[in-house]
Amino acid sequence: MKLNESLSMSMRVKETLRADLSHTFAEDIPVSLIENKFLELKGESKKGSRERVFTPVNVMLIMLLSAIEEDKSMQQGLNIFKAVFDRRCMEAQQAEAEMLNEERVNDEQSPKKAGRPKQYKSRLPKSYQQPLSDNTAAYAVARKKLDTEIVRTVYEHCADFGELEKESWYGMETVITDGTYLQLQDTEDIRSEYTVNGQENSYPQALLQVMIRQGTGQVSQCAVTSRHESELQIVIPMIKKLEKNKLLLADDLYNAYYHFCLVLNQGCHMIVPGKRDRNYTVIRSISENDQIVKISKTDRPDYVSKEEWKNLPRTLLLRRITYTYPTKNGMEDAVLYTTVLNENIPSADIVTKYTMRWDIEIIHPGGKDDYGHQCASQQKYGYALQRVTHFTDSLQFGAKNHCKICRPRRLFPPKGSLSRMRFV
Repeated sequence: MKLNESLSMSMRVKETLRADLSHTFAEDIPVSLIENKFLELKGESKKGSRERVFTPVNVMLIMLLSAIEEDKSMQQGLNIFKAVFDRRCMEAQQAEAEMLNEERVNDEQSPKKAGRPKQYKSRLPKSYQQPLSDNTAAYAVARKKLDTEIVRTVYEHCADFGELEKESWYGMETVITDGTYLQLQDTEDIRSEYTVNGQENSYPQALLQVMIRQGTGQVSQCAVTSRHESELQIVIPMIKKLEKNKLLLADDLYNAYYHFCLVLNQGCHMIVPGKRDRNYTVIRSISENDQIVKISKTDRPDYVSKEEWKNLPRTLLLRRITYTYPTKNGMEDAVLYTTVLNENIPSADIVTKYTMRWDIEIIHPGGKDDYGHQCASQQKYGYALQRVTHFTDSLQFGAKNHCKICRPRRLFPPKGSLSRMRFV
């Protein structure tokens, strides 16, 4: 068999293998995206490297497939790949055997040539000539070598939901932000990055910050850092990336002067609860429970430069809404602050919109636990980051496909949903 025929057969194995592995998400994550990023990072010279089973493209596809399985273990990912790989290699071996046999028959019918007898040996790569091992060692090594930038490229590509994210609330697309801590393995490598100040003898911990798009569940932004930074710090570059006319929902921690200014500077708006006492001056009353108030700049946070703090306005106008809501202990008072000053938007709609902030806790059931598992099971801090980004890919892909078959979640409350709330 000629060398070019063997090469062509090897290429067909590679192409059909990738098609089999990627058919689940080919529409959303094209294989070329992964391959082009790999070539960009490593250079064109890698095109001539020897044939490997666990190429960056294959590893990324295996990781994506295993992430959407109930069993997300490394062994399960390898099992999925092995079933496809062995079947395609067997087909190639059978096709090559037929070609070699046909070549032998043709040679026997032709006049014999001088010299050593012709050898009818397989020219397929050795890795294609035997079943893939069930041992996960080779796959584990290849996965650790996978550049995190490839995983992040897939995440950023999945973040574009196109027409699926066009629903809005009074012309604004709603995003929700929150942070959570992840407990990591107690290894020297991870401890060098994620030691908790004042708790050096405890397990290392990381801070995960995300922004999700309400209605679709899209993970629009995410970041992982050490606990040396607060949520208020890590969310700053995320807010600076917000496009105009976004509505940000956050908890009481984000009820900060600097963050109000930051959101407004992006042409966006924000709703946060007012659980802490805040000094304010009433400018005018829209209704008994709905007021336009003025707040003033106070002390500069450590994470804001003196120059930036100096350039912020001395005062801001906010809308302050008070209401009561039912709990197991009876009715309780609550306060909301928002940069939404449009008086045509009823305070009841603003309150109801904020109550839907809990989407970030429930839209991906078990999401925090799964993020923690993905990170805590890794012994290298760079690999732990790769695994969290990879898990975000799977959430993104799952949310996107859910939106294709279902309408995005309701952005307006159903009738009667406010019947048990009182505005005071």
